[in-house]
Amino acid sequence: MFIVYTYTIQYLCLQCEFFFREIKVVKSLSITLMSIHQNGPMREKAKKMYKILEETPPRLIIYDMWHMDAKLSLKIIYLFSGLFVTILQFAYL
Repeated sequence: MFIVYTYTIQYLCLQCEFFFREIKVVKSLSITLMSIHQNGPMREKAKKMYKILEETPPRLIIYDMWHMDAKLSLKIIYLFSGLFVTILQFAYL
């Protein structure tokens, strides 16, 4: 059972990391588009995408019941994985 929990924590951390990497890629692509196109509809669209990503943090909606800040869930997962590593260190000392 312990191994299942370990794999679950690793899987959740990996998925959150992929999520935040995609956000960084979209931000960098929008900056690249804004630097290439000095005016026009492409620049406006890229500017709007960048502004949305900067002003509103990514949110996870769980079963359309409540909203959860993605950074909060990532911090919780980091906390649990850190606790898990600490417990393992004390168990094998």
